[in-house]
Amino acid sequence: MSTTFRKGLVALVALTLAGTMLTSCVNGRAGGRCRTTDFGQDATYVLVCRRGRWQRSATKAQVAALIVAILKARTTTTSTPAPPSPVFIQVATGNTFSCALRYEGKVWCWGTNTDGQLGNGTVVASNKPVVVSGITTAASLSAGQDHACARLVDGTLRCWGANSAGQLGDGTTTNRSTPVAVAGISGASAVTAGAAHSCALVTGGTAKCWGENANGQLGNNTVTSSTSPVTVSGLAGATSINARTTHTCAVIAAGAVRCWGNNGTGQLGDGTTTQSPLPVSVSGLLGAQSVAAGATFTCAQLTGGTAKCWGNNFFGMLGDGTTNNSNVPVTVTGLAGVTAISSGTDHACAVIAAGAVRCWGFGGNGRLGRGSVADSSTPVAATAISGAISISAGWLQSCSASATSVSCWGDNASGELGNGTNTNSNVPVTVSAP
Repeated sequence: MSTTFRKGLVALVALTLAGTMLTSCVNGRAGGRCRTTDFGQDATYVLVCRRGRWQRSATKAQVAALIVAILKARTTTTSTPAPPSPVFIQVATGNTFSCALRYEGKVWCWGTNTDGQLGNGTVVASNKPVVVSGITTAASLSAGQDHACARLVDGTLRCWGANSAGQLGDGTTTNRSTPVAVAGISGASAVTAGAAHSCALVTGGTAKCWGENANGQLGNNTVTSSTSPVTVSGLAGATSINARTTHTCAVIAAGAVRCWGNNGTGQLGDGTTTQSPLPVSVSGLLGAQSVAAGATFTCAQLTGGTAKCWGNNFFGMLGDGTTNNSNVPVTVTGLAGVTAISSGTDHACAVIAAGAVRCWGFGGNGRLGRGSVADSSTPVAATAISGAISISAGWLQSCSASATSVSCWGDNASGELGNGTNTNSNVPVTVSAP
């Protein structure tokens, strides 16, 4: 029984004892004789039986209003409801900061804050989560090198942090320590942040990008940067988009993938190393469900739970057991049941069955989460991770989110692991509760 309903019953009993509501009616006429068990009323008032005589008391409207309020209160409670599961929806890692999206639509960030990338109105670093100002209805999240963006449930976008190339999309190059609206974007279904550029999917599966464009990463057939969104040329039906450093990729119809921007190590996957300011097809790739652009390589999660990667492989970040670059996709060795994938600077991670996490590539600072700093050209297990629903491989760290907590591992010089310390960890540590 709720507190409100219980209080209502007490009030109703009090009125009954006072005589305004009794159990039977033998005389509804004022002035007649009555018993203490009688109930009477005239046209307007409830009649109270006192010493055998009817007396007018509360109006019928007052009594009716009380009864309605009590009945409504039966379905309410003053206790705090338990949050829905999951509490955490998504995790995103930048250069030396990290962020998480919670169920209520708020965003929390931690780590370095020189450019305002924590979004809390300061430039003070924090090794514990702080809430991003003014965001209460976020639906998805992405972290770039020193900036971050959130898509709100209404399809608009907010970005904050570094803005030297216009990557916040507000028409300026002024850093922002609190979120600003991206100009002219509505109906967005996804947002992604690269090193100094950002992109979004909009109505019809087209894409718009803004910010740095020296390598053609905005996809509009120029190398001219833009502080406001420009349309990616020739892209339609896109279902997923991802940017990291200086290139961008999108999944389109039938799971094909298109990439544009820097291609110095084959990260566009078209069989060349030629830069392209227009989307080009990744060779022979179909069935992609999501795509993850790294600094100089790219990976895709495929239907059936496998993954393929292409581009730079100096530290084994293609996951094929070699350190040979490839400008076309190669299969990640021994990886099955993939439900999410993310590419960082020089390592990648994936969520597999039961929410376990596998990482591969450069192991420096412990970013593979395996308990050592050794590299691996094939996927290895991040220690003691289960129930993961989101994964993000960052510049120097990695983070995963389960339904109830966030874990991070790797470099922590700026507090980007969020556990209240600045000590690196080669195994996952739990981010302090916000």
